[in-house]
Amino acid sequence: MNAQLPVTIPFITGMNELAERKPDSALIYWQEKMTGFRLKKKELAGEANCLQQMSRLRYHLGNYSTAIEKLLSADKIYRTAQDIIGKKALPENINLLGTVCYSNQQPAKAMRQFRKPLAIFSLNHHYQGMATTYAAIGHMYEKQQRHDSAFHFAKIAMQFALLSGDISIQASINENIGSINVYLRQYYPAR
Repeated sequence: MNAQLPVTIPFITGMNELAERKPDSALIYWQEKMTGFRLKKKELAGEANCLQQMSRLRYHLGNYSTAIEKLLSADKIYRTAQDIIGKKALPENINLLGTVCYSNQQPAKAMRQFRKPLAIFSLNHHYQGMATTYAAIGHMYEKQQRHDSAFHFAKIAMQFALLSGDISIQASINENIGSINVYLRQYYPAR
């Protein structure tokens, strides 16, 4: 059950290599950056983004409880400053929280998290976010071997992925569908 869900919220450019080779240095970097944002007091978006980056690092290091703690702190900031930050950061943060909960073997809690961003993304016609969220739900069902539900959510995800034009999400969804077909031994040519 420790499979990574397809919530694609990448590290800020240039940090991937540092995070992989020296995660402790990357954590120090984000902590210092966050302290700088806190001192400016009106840099709420920067502070929340740093918390989210630290959470990603903790998640990739397998420290799920600290990752959840950082995401919940970022969530509070995103909710209080939603008009400043915009309508995209909060639901993406919630999706990441769902991914961490799932990896922490809390599928029911993860599902509750994944359902929350759908309303926000829907109101804002954010098709990429809806595709990512539905794909995460479908992938979670796939890992639980609930293949009918997995296909259902993958199809919905693909509809939004096509509307968004995001080919990386489309590829991820097709990979999940292919994985389900392999598991069910339903081999047929790709379309």
